[in-house]
Amino acid sequence: MPCLGDQRPLRQTHNLPVSNFSASEEILIEPVSQLSSMHCDVLSQGKENNEPSSTHTLEHKSAPDALEMMNTNQQNVNTKKRKVISKVKKHCVKMTKSEQELYKKLTSVQRKLSLCKNRLSNNAKQLKVAKKLSSNPEFLKIMESVPASAKILLMLQFREQGKKAKGRRFNIQEKILSLTILKQSPKAYRFIRKIFTLPAPQTLRKLLTRANIKPGINKKIFMQLKSKSAEMKSANEKLCLLIFDEMSLKTNVTYNERKDTITGFVTNGTETKPLYANHAQVFMIRGLHRNYKQPVSYTFSAGATKGPELAR
Repeated sequence: MPCLGDQRPLRQTHNLPVSNFSASEEILIEPVSQLSSMHCDVLSQGKENNEPSSTHTLEHKSAPDALEMMNTNQQNVNTKKRKVISKVKKHCVKMTKSEQELYKKLTSVQRKLSLCKNRLSNNAKQLKVAKKLSSNPEFLKIMESVPASAKILLMLQFREQGKKAKGRRFNIQEKILSLTILKQSPKAYRFIRKIFTLPAPQTLRKLLTRANIKPGINKKIFMQLKSKSAEMKSANEKLCLLIFDEMSLKTNVTYNERKDTITGFVTNGTETKPLYANHAQVFMIRGLHRNYKQPVSYTFSAGATKGPELAR
């Protein structure tokens, strides 16, 4: 009789009919037939000692014994799992509503902190690249020959390229330069924004609302003109003309929330009359030998401006 270490299925070793075992029993019996050689030696010793009944009963009961052993092992595993889960449940404590809210806040802060760390690492990498580029002598030579406005745009592209649209920041010089392009042609500005990184038109309009330019003569504009005229090399460049123009307006009264003022009345900057304005007059200087122009004053009037008022 072959021992349990034989590689053949158990029913073939005992010449048992196939119908006595199901498919699941066949799968479970095969590992039992692959026992160690030590078990085979024990069985062979029992056969030599004329103990056929014990070996015969052991061999015939090996299949159900294997099933029982597997069932008991599975039950032991399940009991261990239950014990572990019960221990974990004992240590768990239910959180109150305030504790749950605090937990949510802590998780959100951790997420924001991780995002800040990622941004910090990315900015550090970009800073290293910028330092290498700024220390390059060839790049410095090229930047010296570039005009001031072009230099501002180039540095803007190097700094803000690769950032998200809502994460870009612009300084006042970049905004003013972009505003001059926008005033030249809004359509051209929209086209340039598809190629280069520039501020949005809404950002530039907000910049205009911050400028406190009231009707009448603006002293800040004359101070700026004085500083610019000091930079002019010859006296001919300082020669200019004072021109003015007038246009009709639709009568309307509006309230400015930011400045807390009502506009739409006749005013010259120093005096406001309780009359609805329907005309606006603008004074501007224009260079004779050099191409420049700058508005210096504007007023609102009821009807066309008369000579005595212009003389004032």
